Amino acid sequence: MEDIFEDLFDGPSASEALADISTAEGRTLSELVYAHQKVKDALEANKEEKTKLNEEKQRLEMKAIPDIMTQMNMTDTTVKGGYKVSVTPFCRARLPVNEDKREKALAWLRENNEGGIIKNELIVSLDKGKDNLVGDVIGILKDKGFDAVVKSHVHHSTLDATVIRRESAGKDTGLDLFNGFLTQQAKIGRV
Repeated sequence: MEDIFEDLFDGPSASEALADISTAEGRTLSELVYAHQKVKDALEANKEEKTKLNEEKQRLEMKAIPDIMTQMNMTDTTVKGGYKVSVTPFCRARLPVNEDKREKALAWLRENNEGGIIKNELIVSLDKGKDNLVGDVIGILKDKGFDAVVKSHVHHSTLDATVIRRESAGKDTGLDLFNGFLTQQAKIGRV
């Protein structure tokens, strides 16, 4: 097993790095934690590389290739290797997060006969335990001709905590209803 770890580690060998561990279990634990950290570091390095590759891909797609095709007075062609290339308009627009700017953007759409693309969603927050009011509100909205839909939601971390609390108390968790599982997890960080 040490041969596998020797290949994973840069710097000191596994036996040097773990020489101060005296028990077999402690040594195995240390090896596993060290291997975990190496895998985590490799994943982080790969994430950075993926980011760089995506940036280069975007540069090629959004700048270099369209620029040269514009110089060649082309909008589509097939190149060596059988790759078909075409240049088409591309836009990525978002409504501003800032409420004043957002309202101005929405007003502009309405003023420019584009109000039809605006989707209005009515959200009413009701306190916990007010489930009986939901039916009343939906009934009123439907009477007024609105297509009212109720979407109930429980945040995943709230549900996780509830299952753990019920399990600890020896109560039914209903876990099979939530497409979940309950297990143990090791959390590892640097000292």
